[in-house]
Amino acid sequence: TQKRERKEGLCTACSKIDFEQFDSRNNITLGEQGGDGQLSHKLIFLDRILRKKRKGTCNFCSLIFDAIAEHDPFEHPAVKDYLPPELVSSNFREWAEGLDWLQHIPIHKPPYPFGRSRDNVDLEQKLQGGEVVVGGITSAEQVDPNDIAQGASLAAAAGLTAGIWNETDKQRLQIMATVGTIIPTVTSFVANLDAKLPVAVSIIIHNASDKDAGLLNIDVWGYGNAPRAPLSRLSTFNLRIASSYRNINGGLQYGKLLQQDIDIEGDCKRWLDNCLEHHGQDCDEPSWWNELQPPSGPHFRLIDVYTMRIVQIDMANLRKQAKPKYAALSYVWGAAGNLALNLHVRNLESLSSQLEGQSPPIAKTIRDAIGVTRRIGLQYIWVDSLCIIQKDDRYEDDPDARASQIEQMDSIFGHAAVTLIAADGLDAEAGLCGISTRPVRNQIARAIRPNVNVLLAVKYNNTYGKWDTRAWTLQEKLLSKRMLIFNGGVCKIKHTWDGAPVLLRSPFFTEYANLLSQYTGRNMTDSRDSLIPLGHTLYGLPEKFLDLALLWHPPAVKGVHLTKRAHDYLPSWSWTAWEIGKDPDYHPDTKKEYYTQPGVRFEEPFWVSTNDDLSLKKVSARNTDNKKPAEERFKPLVMWYRNSRPPPPQATLRGLQNTAGLGNGSAQEAPLSLVPVNGHGLGLAFDPADEEALRRLREDAVRLRTNTISNPLIDLGPPSVPANIPIDNRHLVCETQVARFRLRQTKPRQETLWKPSTKRGQGLIVDTELIIPEAEILDSSDEIVGRVIPTDQRKGLSSALYDFILLSESQYWGNEDRVDVSGLPLFNVMFVEWDTRGEFASRLGVGKVQKSAWWAAKPTREVVILK
Repeated sequence: TQKRERKEGLCTACSKIDFEQFDSRNNITLGEQGGDGQLSHKLIFLDRILRKKRKGTCNFCSLIFDAIAEHDPFEHPAVKDYLPPELVSSNFREWAEGLDWLQHIPIHKPPYPFGRSRDNVDLEQKLQGGEVVVGGITSAEQVDPNDIAQGASLAAAAGLTAGIWNETDKQRLQIMATVGTIIPTVTSFVANLDAKLPVAVSIIIHNASDKDAGLLNIDVWGYGNAPRAPLSRLSTFNLRIASSYRNINGGLQYGKLLQQDIDIEGDCKRWLDNCLEHHGQDCDEPSWWNELQPPSGPHFRLIDVYTMRIVQIDMANLRKQAKPKYAALSYVWGAAGNLALNLHVRNLESLSSQLEGQSPPIAKTIRDAIGVTRRIGLQYIWVDSLCIIQKDDRYEDDPDARASQIEQMDSIFGHAAVTLIAADGLDAEAGLCGISTRPVRNQIARAIRPNVNVLLAVKYNNTYGKWDTRAWTLQEKLLSKRMLIFNGGVCKIKHTWDGAPVLLRSPFFTEYANLLSQYTGRNMTDSRDSLIPLGHTLYGLPEKFLDLALLWHPPAVKGVHLTKRAHDYLPSWSWTAWEIGKDPDYHPDTKKEYYTQPGVRFEEPFWVSTNDDLSLKKVSARNTDNKKPAEERFKPLVMWYRNSRPPPPQATLRGLQNTAGLGNGSAQEAPLSLVPVNGHGLGLAFDPADEEALRRLREDAVRLRTNTISNPLIDLGPPSVPANIPIDNRHLVCETQVARFRLRQTKPRQETLWKPSTKRGQGLIVDTELIIPEAEILDSSDEIVGRVIPTDQRKGLSSALYDFILLSESQYWGNEDRVDVSGLPLFNVMFVEWDTRGEFASRLGVGKVQKSAWWAAKPTREVVILK
């Protein structure tokens, strides 16, 4: 009877699954009814899957085995933390394929990873209150059901409560109660009194009439070897009936067998069309996009992919409907990019007529991208090497044209309909994987029945190769509205009870800090390029938040360091002057071909919590339910001034004479004039409504400069700087206090950021562990009065006195014995060294020092020029 019930290529159990409803020859539209409840389910025990896989008699069991191996149950803590010693270094596949198949029941031969019991264990699933509880019940009832249920709630695992279950969750509620209906008996699991605990695989099938038709939800249920271990979901994943992409109620049905060549028209074009049709302004005109002007000017060019020539288009002078949709290409140049066809003044006229037949030819990646653009139905593509006039030392050059386009890179990528990303290309000649180069396919799929293929979704690498390590590509990645990846503002104020202004972390600065951490961890061919993508800043620091931005730190990761760049062009007070490296002894990842590094960081704003002993705990503001912005625990104190004169020509950026934020005019014509940052000198911008807060903060800043209580509305003017000192826009000037202290090297300090636990009653748990390299600041009695974080911690410290300049006020070290700190008892300071003439100060690090120790050091008031 069982043989008659078996279908070819399937075992008896799998033959009961109605795969024929998905036969591609039936000409049905999957999910056309769009209903819920069109589900069925099966449960198969693991020993059957292993035996059928070994014998090769069931295609579906073989597929499930391979899928389980990809979502390895050995990685689940219930199994991993209690593996027998013989299996500690093994994975599921190695264990299963190493079983002795001469045994009648090979799964029972030790060592066994899924637990033992002296009782016959069935699997039961039941509803208790508002939770779905999955439990194992012994025949002898020797295990307390409360112990079994503890930690084994499906609702907790799936994030559900009874009121919001969908049909799939209801099926998961019922499926374990079907033990014995699919497999006639579970007695095969009880070979002796020392029985191995069963492992079951549940399958929920979304039938042809369901809105998720063709989806198969797979859960692997079992135990570990811990004493009285609860039943756990050891692995969960989805399989899918392979099909073409079908548009159902504005969505896409996924599940396709991958071919060697990417189906641009059938896949990529359909994705783009679906987004354009159904996502509307969410993707086409996101909120940040409204303030982004379209690319414009006489030097904005695109490639016409049909006529194969470079065309000039002034998007700013076209009506919205007349603006052409275009693609943009983001890729890695490499050395090959310089050897391929590039746009220059000398060949501009020729390339405006025809790109084909040129020497050298178009780079392979660019040619592939042109073809893809044509196939997805767009007429134009923007490629930097052919749309921006490249530097040419041998012939006529046009740096102004080049600068005009580099300055609007944000607009170019932000207005592109789609960005094509050559993620795994090493250089411009690599081509697009799946277009001109053949990718390696590792898709797990099986033909289960004639014209019915089932597949496991491909695991894609969430890092995008060399492309994702380059500094230039971060801007392109962040500003793209859509990406087709080829890869196999102001300071808000609140007031305390006494009316003193309290500064809150701005969402803008939060985002800036996040992006900076990513950007500075990337690589660039020419380190002088570190500034180009960050126009409208003071060498990468936002003027509106200058006082905060000056407090950047090196990465708080063991083995990661900052080093001053080889050239002296970029200012030491800016992170752009420093580059990041890793010590391979601490970071094995550095031995890999591509990796992203931790970038520069800022101290995170935090909420103050206490231990039982009232000592301070810093609770990360980003991981709490409190929606209010966290306090900065900082107050500006110094008035900053800058000059608009550009640096000498020999120090300019790769042909860029005037980049946004780097001043205007030439060195010959720009007069020496110092202007206050943000119009008032404080390194923070304020809303007009915060005029009183600004007045009080300026009052303190004026007092610092004059040592008197002065009218804060009086313009003191800039500090006096001798006319023979060559100041340009790379310098920051202030009048502040300078004090001297000795330093003592110490071991890196470990600092913990906490977050509330999601588990009731557990309190705070660790969020982030920081390893902070720092030195102790010592007073004349060798008492520790502060700490400083050196920018380059690899440099040694002497016993000499070091100079510190006063920056701002601060509240906490971060590890106080008590949290009841009154006011702002600390100063933020910068550790500096002077040039040989004593005119310019360079940053060596930033830190904090006690105010009382600062005054005791008898600081002097001086004009400081940071370089």
